[in-house]
Amino acid sequence: FVFPEPVTELKIEVDLVADMTVYNPFDFFVEESAENFPFDYPEEIREDLAIYRKPEPVGPLLSKFLDSIDRSPTNTVNFLVDLNARLQREIAYI
Repeated sequence: FVFPEPVTELKIEVDLVADMTVYNPFDFFVEESAENFPFDYPEEIREDLAIYRKPEPVGPLLSKFLDSIDRSPTNTVNFLVDLNARLQREIAYI
């Protein structure tokens, strides 16, 4: 805006509508074949998922982190929850 005359006050009013619907982030189904980690994808979908399963090169810090992950058989959802919590604790965002 251009104000042709000097002003003593500028007032801006903002209205906000936020959808505060509570949702469960764990409201999903896990295929029976993937209920426990580690798991292998069924042969019939491996090719479709190949683009997502090709690893990128890793540096020494990521390699050290990946080596420290417990890969003992466990429930897949619990594994992901624990991994996510660990990442939140160990990564500092600036």
